[in-house]
Amino acid sequence: MSQPGWYQDPAGGPSLRWWDGGQWTARQCAAPEAWPGVPGAVAQDPAPGEGVLAAAGPVEPAVLFSPELHSDLFRHQQEITVPPATFQQSPPAAAPMPNRRKFLWIAGIGVAGLAAVGGVAAVALTRDSTHGGNAASTPPTGAPVPNGPAPTWTQALDNHFNNGDRSGGLGVMGGVLVRWDNAMAQAFDTKTGAPRWTGRPDLPAGYSGFSWIGLNDSLLIGATQDAETNSSLVFAIGSDGKQQFSHDVGRNAHGMGFTQVFDFDGINVLLGTRNEIVAIEVSSGKQLWRRALTAYNRASAVIGGQRCYLQDYTATLCLDMTTGNQLWATPNTCTANGASSIVSVADVLAIAGERLVVLDTVTGTQRQTVLQASTSIRGVGVAADLLIVGEETETASGDNDYTAWGINPRDGSKVWATPIQRLMATSLTTSADLVLVPTQAESGATVRLGIVVLDGKTGTIAWAESGSAINVSAGGIADWLACATPDAVYAASSTTVCAYPRHP
Repeated sequence: MSQPGWYQDPAGGPSLRWWDGGQWTARQCAAPEAWPGVPGAVAQDPAPGEGVLAAAGPVEPAVLFSPELHSDLFRHQQEITVPPATFQQSPPAAAPMPNRRKFLWIAGIGVAGLAAVGGVAAVALTRDSTHGGNAASTPPTGAPVPNGPAPTWTQALDNHFNNGDRSGGLGVMGGVLVRWDNAMAQAFDTKTGAPRWTGRPDLPAGYSGFSWIGLNDSLLIGATQDAETNSSLVFAIGSDGKQQFSHDVGRNAHGMGFTQVFDFDGINVLLGTRNEIVAIEVSSGKQLWRRALTAYNRASAVIGGQRCYLQDYTATLCLDMTTGNQLWATPNTCTANGASSIVSVADVLAIAGERLVVLDTVTGTQRQTVLQASTSIRGVGVAADLLIVGEETETASGDNDYTAWGINPRDGSKVWATPIQRLMATSLTTSADLVLVPTQAESGATVRLGIVVLDGKTGTIAWAESGSAINVSAGGIADWLACATPDAVYAASSTTVCAYPRHP
């Protein structure tokens, strides 16, 4: 079976066309030999979206999307010695050679930098031989990174968000896209970008101040405290901007308010203070159970059916979702730094700390994976029913290499591994079938922010975009946030939010 990739367009002409493994698609891009240099590439595809941004009024120049990321990727490709790619008139019978180009990357939501180990090439060869990896699971050498599509719409964010803070997030609920942090939520129509509402709840007498603490596909959840009793009030608004509920859930042992939503399955919500986790039935506000945490701000949790999986400091616990009773516990699954992310897929639970630990959800026993030996994991997510893992490694020359891995959750084997040509400062973001990597590249006193989009099933880089150069000394620089739906990819800088078609 032929492998997906870029090949000479069978209709003729200088362009390459994407073969998805079964048929030719409508996606095209210029062949590398048509790129005599950066000016040629830029002239061929001028910065997408400038007209849209201009029509929207004054916008911070840092958010203008340009193809300069692609010239930078092209420059890096020239700097690193790799065999030239061979493009054919039809899909090849043999898989292309794996691409070992050097990549630097970042992703927009998640974890702090971790220690790096080992060289990518040597470690990858060992993993491939012991876990069934093959050349077909790595994108072909020399495949160009297509320019991203022009934004379908662009809107300016409230100046409140232009402060260098990346707390909160970006997400879709119903028909609106919401950029939120603890103090403000701003919603836009997903199809047109028209502003819909700015979220501020109606608080009863005695309550002052509030924080938005989490968003899922139907609710934006917030919390506040009574100034005298320290009793906590949990509330939520829907996609229409109207308040859906408010529940007084009492006071915790130390009088601390809620600071985050661990998970919400549409029926129950897991809320966290700095020292407790509390399970609440959303429809009634009934508290199901609460549990003290071992250390401040060192917990993550996810709901899996009738169970709650809790990463409490260095141990992983399985709790009954209705009663909070402990079903099993596995110690030493994480260092004292805590977990950056925890996800459940198939019958496994994956915890990303400095190491990737995968546990059987029924027994809590550990399973082996292709990344068993790595101590430089940069977050975990789920896309296309695979575990998606970011990894950083240090080469013999002292440089850092970054790779996104697609791992079969059932046997821990490598499905694909894609080097990314940008610095990964935080964790990757996943949707149902995409991997989103907000990117950053520093050059002297300037930095460029952007996004790289990968196919979750194959690991192929679908497209990339970047903004204009920002002077680092100006301050207020924050990585782009990103999310995706079956119809679009959304990205937000400090000043602007945009919607893109999924394919260039």
